[in-house]
Amino acid sequence: MIRPAYFVRLTPLYIVLSLFLVALSVPLKLLGKSHTDLLIFLVFPVLIKGTLFQLYPTLQGIPLKGSAIPYLHFLLVLLNLLYWLFKNSVEPPLYALENLLFLLFIFLNTRRLSDPSVIFLFVGSLYILPASMLVYVGSETLLTKHVLTLGFFLNVIIGSYYIFVPMLQLEELWAPKLRWLNLLLHNLSSALVLYGFYMRNYSLVAYGGIGVLVSLFLLSLILHKTLSQRRSPLKGLDPSVKLLLLGLFLLIAFLSLGVASAGTQNFGFINFHREGMLYGFLTFITVGASYHILPFMLWWKLYAPRMGREKIPTLKELLKPEVIETFLMVSLPSLLFYLLLELFNTALANIFLTALSLSILYYTLKLVPLSIRALAPPPLL
Repeated sequence: MIRPAYFVRLTPLYIVLSLFLVALSVPLKLLGKSHTDLLIFLVFPVLIKGTLFQLYPTLQGIPLKGSAIPYLHFLLVLLNLLYWLFKNSVEPPLYALENLLFLLFIFLNTRRLSDPSVIFLFVGSLYILPASMLVYVGSETLLTKHVLTLGFFLNVIIGSYYIFVPMLQLEELWAPKLRWLNLLLHNLSSALVLYGFYMRNYSLVAYGGIGVLVSLFLLSLILHKTLSQRRSPLKGLDPSVKLLLLGLFLLIAFLSLGVASAGTQNFGFINFHREGMLYGFLTFITVGASYHILPFMLWWKLYAPRMGREKIPTLKELLKPEVIETFLMVSLPSLLFYLLLELFNTALANIFLTALSLSILYYTLKLVPLSIRALAPPPLL
């Protein structure tokens, strides 16, 4: 179990704001605004960076350095969001400044790079720099988006799978040294994909994409073997683990569509790839991770000091499993029917997309009371 020695009080706010913006992106899409750019350039990077402010030093067991950075960063986030809402685009200098501030935090808090899971987070964060440069010079958007998604998003997410799944399920990670192979395979394959986009050679994109898929199957094998050990005292899978595994399945499925589209250069189904990655994979793993992170941060801050002196609630009592079940019952079929119907009935597809947005908003509102309590000053003992 990861035990934080400190709390970045803004991390819950980063998570809630990002989920709210995912839900908001749907009406913006229906109004003709570039929801894809909003999610890829601003929303999901903000979510990941806000989480890393808490997670990255904690994993290394080191004291937090640069404690003011999350607050300054959050101010820049708000400025970037306001600019986007008015201009429907990213403001390059302001965007670069936000990302450079995050990288400063990463460098200040890098001490122990012997754990490949931590290196996934570190390497992923480095991709922020070329992404910022590409935005600044106005380079091809497709290349820049994949620098963020393949480089930043997936490195951090793969590393987080190796951290959270064994921890939440109380299992020991199977064959942990294979993470080094996963790290190498993913980043070499990603480099080929990015070079293919730069050269506009979609065959290279497809071959690199196959390599990324192989790295994801390696991740899936390690997680399968880890969960198959059945040494955990838990009965069944933790709700967060269920959503993380569902997210991994969606990632492989929708990434495969992107690889097939690049290989055949037939982009008729590319919407499945794009929307499935954003509203499926990234959204579902965000819900899965936040279902644990927010209650845990609140519990550790507010209730852990009271252990042994009074009865304290469990994590599941702070955020009931029924919240996840309701979210899944609405969101999963809504996503599927939205993607299918958009091929031939846009109006009906938009109804299901709206239902998906409402399910995300429902879950987000359930997090709001927890985040408000987590933002409060620590209790006096």
